[in-house]
Amino acid sequence: MRTRTTAYAVPETVSTVKTIPSPTCAEPSRFIYHSTTPYSYNGTDVSKVTNDVVTPGWHKLVRNGEIINNPYDRTLVQSTIIPCNVNVRNSTLDGMLWCPPVWKPAVVWGSRVVGKANPSGFITGGFSCLLPAPAINVEVLKDLAVTQAWAKADDSETLALVTSAESGKTINSFKGLFKRAVKITKQLKKGQWWKLRNEISLKELSSRWMEARYVVRPFLYDVQTSLAAFSTTGGFEPVRQVLRSHASESSFATQSDVVGYDVAGIGTVWWSKLTQRTVTARAGVLAQIQPLDASSIWGLNLPFETLWELTPMSFVMDWFLNVGKTIASWTPDLRTGFKPLASWLVVEDTTVATAAIQRSATRWSHPYQYENVYQITGGSLTRTTSAKSRVVNPLRPIIPTRKIRLDTAKLLDLTIILRNLLR
Repeated sequence: MRTRTTAYAVPETVSTVKTIPSPTCAEPSRFIYHSTTPYSYNGTDVSKVTNDVVTPGWHKLVRNGEIINNPYDRTLVQSTIIPCNVNVRNSTLDGMLWCPPVWKPAVVWGSRVVGKANPSGFITGGFSCLLPAPAINVEVLKDLAVTQAWAKADDSETLALVTSAESGKTINSFKGLFKRAVKITKQLKKGQWWKLRNEISLKELSSRWMEARYVVRPFLYDVQTSLAAFSTTGGFEPVRQVLRSHASESSFATQSDVVGYDVAGIGTVWWSKLTQRTVTARAGVLAQIQPLDASSIWGLNLPFETLWELTPMSFVMDWFLNVGKTIASWTPDLRTGFKPLASWLVVEDTTVATAAIQRSATRWSHPYQYENVYQITGGSLTRTTSAKSRVVNPLRPIIPTRKIRLDTAKLLDLTIILRNLLR
């Protein structure tokens, strides 16, 4: 393994201009230029560390068909500071200026500070105040990606054994649908509308919904896959194929109205904080696929997948655990025409943490105040941390992984199933 390190910074220069009172009889509240305070800081800091493997003659080996499957990891950290706008005006009319023949009240104390500044000065701890990355179960995402990639090795067009085993139930269901359609048609012809009230009861509508979802739709799918199986022929030359899959998850943490700076007699600055984290796991399998035979095309060599599909309520369990995918991921080991050549897993973990000035307010007051302004706006601190790693030949999970896959239709299905079970 070799290690490469890159680091650089982009400087930022900002300044504030200060003016102080200089009253005259014509302008008792006049201010004049006093000084400019320029200062520099690193507006952007970047550091990157990469660990990888050097393969001599890599291009030549790839051209000759060699498989290069090496691990690596990379960590990138970028810190960015956006300057804030400063507008602070504190002054009092507590002085008197002789302007013959009278004395006039004048501004003799205070200042005005206007310009841009480093917002780190208005929050305790600077970048250390950022919210930590939210928790994400990375191992679960890894297992899901690897399992789904291997499960794609099943290139059968249909599960003929499942279709055959369930054909009796399917035929009986369609007989019932046909009889109900005939009955409703006769009642409509006779004008016996009142007899249709039983057909629109909650029980009947629930039954029709489930028949559409788990009788009609699977039947149409079986017809489609069977036609595809009839049109598929084996006999092609062995080819290399890449099977890919991914799993990802995002989470965030947020805070608002956080006091970052508070000094009595000056002012208060409130901040808002947001940290977003995204983890993506991408898995791949490079395999050599041999010519398909009839058993592969029709799924006759998939006994474990067939048993699972025929298990009552197996589809419900797959909504919460990827049992079916886990079984399918080990199916290639039963095929003589499937030869895995390499596999890999790439995990990208990115966290973007930001703290931004939300608002400010003055804490200064004086009985003879002339100006009382304390405005700090627009500044932010952002730190992006990105870690990317590649693992070669990751282990396939044996135990199913928890993954909840529920949408509106499945939630309705689950409600009907539970209602029927509890009746």
